[in-house]
Amino acid sequence: MGGWRFGNTIDGCLAEYVLVPNASANLAAIPDGLTDEQVLMCPDIMSTGFSGAESGAIRIGDTVAVFAQGPIGLCATAGAKLRGATTIIAVDTLPERLAMAQRMGADIVIDYRKTDPVAEILRLTGKPASLIKRVADRPGHDRRYSIECSKAQALGWAPRRSFAEALAETVEWYRGHDAWWRPLKSGEFKAYYQRQYANR
Repeated sequence: MGGWRFGNTIDGCLAEYVLVPNASANLAAIPDGLTDEQVLMCPDIMSTGFSGAESGAIRIGDTVAVFAQGPIGLCATAGAKLRGATTIIAVDTLPERLAMAQRMGADIVIDYRKTDPVAEILRLTGKPASLIKRVADRPGHDRRYSIECSKAQALGWAPRRSFAEALAETVEWYRGHDAWWRPLKSGEFKAYYQRQYANR
């Protein structure tokens, strides 16, 4: 068990403490010489990227394309390399992400603003366009992540604050810690946001 199964099939995985079944097989001790910051991406981001490579049943000699080289995509690229893919094609548009993708194992990088990535991948692999199948989004997919706390309540859990109290405390916290949100309103962040998302 790990990755998606661990986070989505065991109640309470976002709590401070959680009972882990078969812990000897599911947990790995963090070496004393590593800080929390150094291993922060391992439990969620790295395992999500690696599980994507596993779900793709990548074999030695395969050619693999990984779209979007954010943290999870980079880990999927590294996972593809670890599983033995011979050619890994990474797709993104930010130069720093594409450079990091090459460090993580990508053999070819494609900037989707300069080149149609699907056409380029077909060209690189010598495959016909008839192999491409467009898949629609799943409406309402995120609904399964909504909070449902009846099981916790059945065990005696009750919220310490009402929704209104918690909302007021949250707003007050952000008012007192503007260093967390003020950069989001700065020109620098707006320029980054435009660069990242304007043409999507």
